[in-house]
Amino acid sequence: MPACDWPNDPMQVIPQFEARHQNPESGALLLFAVWAVDSLYYLGDVDRALDPSQAIIGDHVADVVDVAHARWAAGTCITALDLCAAALDRAFCAHTGPRELDIGSFDPERATKRVARRRAKLPAQAGLWIDNVLKDPDYNQIKAARDSLTHKRVRRHLTCPRQRLRLQVEDNQLDVPTVIDRAKDVAGKHVSRLLAILPELLTETHGVAPHMTPDQRRQFEQFGCVPRCIIELAKTKGRSISEDEFCAQFDYLFPNRDSQYGMLLTSQVSDVIKRLGLGRYFLTFRRYPAIVSRFGQGQRDIFVLSEIDLREDENGCVDHCSLLREIDDQRFKLWIPWNDGSSSERNFEARLWDDKACHGLILQG
Repeated sequence: MPACDWPNDPMQVIPQFEARHQNPESGALLLFAVWAVDSLYYLGDVDRALDPSQAIIGDHVADVVDVAHARWAAGTCITALDLCAAALDRAFCAHTGPRELDIGSFDPERATKRVARRRAKLPAQAGLWIDNVLKDPDYNQIKAARDSLTHKRVRRHLTCPRQRLRLQVEDNQLDVPTVIDRAKDVAGKHVSRLLAILPELLTETHGVAPHMTPDQRRQFEQFGCVPRCIIELAKTKGRSISEDEFCAQFDYLFPNRDSQYGMLLTSQVSDVIKRLGLGRYFLTFRRYPAIVSRFGQGQRDIFVLSEIDLREDENGCVDHCSLLREIDDQRFKLWIPWNDGSSSERNFEARLWDDKACHGLILQG
């Protein structure tokens, strides 16, 4: 059977999460959770290769192998989810102790002040992820199997002629392949869902974004023309987001956070606009008539990239982003974020589109 096909590449989203929250421990814990899921897929392959009719497998009693595989599956599934909870605890709850907390440490059913304080520090989506795990009947069934296999004796059902062991888990009899498949599905489903929301989790409680440092704000004003245009467009679409909130969500995308904080590559625009609900992708056009035509068709969410300084009588080379306000055959108007932090709207004659080496990114969908 193929290895786990992760919808979101763990080797991309986990380092980004770790960088955003400046917490290497949380990244390491998430990576081990991913490897735990991958090991369950490996276990599935190993287990399917067994001949259930054989009483001896290699030099080992088949029933011993069955119990070992069941314990491996149930224990690894719960471990994967506990590691995810521990990563959230490190990233958001300021936990620095030597022992990691498990997912039960966030269980609202425990109703203790300590649990309430921990949950209050989590972003809403992280808390919802934990609640969804704890309410999952398949998770609770695998956890019951793990607890029995780890902390006490689990009841087994034997057959003659020999078949795979069936374990009594609460009111159900589960054969070992079923335990393995269910453990794999539970762990894979919930770890995948957490990886999907990692980019959206803010660094402080209730979505309150931290403020940029003075030096970061200065750099953002100087290099952040693309984010500032996205923020301005979001405001016009009724999806307002502050500069601080934007950076809290997306600064892991900035390629040079130390000296050019706020600089965003054109190739990263699609990721940002999708998450803000502004579009799914963009089309690039250089010809002025093509921009006029698209604008006339109602495609009016357009970023204008210019390679020449937009100031009058200036011809220095720059890479700048502005937001198109109006355009027709004779002229166009831009909202321009200047690198001193100010902004203004300016009208240009159509001929200046080519003189300023402009091209448009037209947002779609």
